[in-house]
Amino acid sequence: MPYAGLVGGATLRLVERFWSPREGEYALDSDGFLRDPDITFAGERLANGGVLRTADFQGARCVVLLGEPGSGKSTVVGQPARLVADAVSVLQFDLASYGSEDRLVREVFDNSVVSAWAA
Repeated sequence: MPYAGLVGGATLRLVERFWSPREGEYALDSDGFLRDPDITFAGERLANGGVLRTADFQGARCVVLLGEPGSGKSTVVGQPARLVADAVSVLQFDLASYGSEDRLVREVFDNSVVSAWAA
């Protein structure tokens, strides 16, 4: 794993993030963590074959990351090279800062980058 920095003298490393499509199914272990999708038996994944790695988004035209606080969304968006190819714009809208759905819709769809992408 790549080196990410030091905090309080401890070396931090980037952790692979897995993402599940909204309609996707996923399995958790007894501690509530995602069962490792890389564990196989006889060449078949045992669980979570439909989850995506961050790098799987590299060719996507649009990606929306939604999730619980602390699930790694801001970490991934803060490192755009892990999420999208070079020269692709990354926009971040913090849903917690919006009190009204109308304002969020206006700010997203009136955004010049979104308008250019949709054209």
